[in-house]
Amino acid sequence: MAADFARNQFLSSQAYESLAYHDILQRLSILGQHINEFLQRITYEPVEIEEYVNYEEHQNIGSEKNRNA
Repeated sequence: MAADFARNQFLSSQAYESLAYHDILQRLSILGQHINEFLQRITYEPVEIEEYVNYEEHQNIGSEKNRNA
């Protein structure tokens, strides 16, 4: 009877540890996703083609003014 109790305690502690490890891994996975999204935001900012064309036109106008001055 004491052996059964000890075995049940051991199995329940093993199950608890397994759940704890699973929870930790799940939280680390979510944290990794948030870090990945953050890094993508700070390293990649898409620029609309129209904005780029307007920037080039602005640069060309500025250099024409410098040539005419």
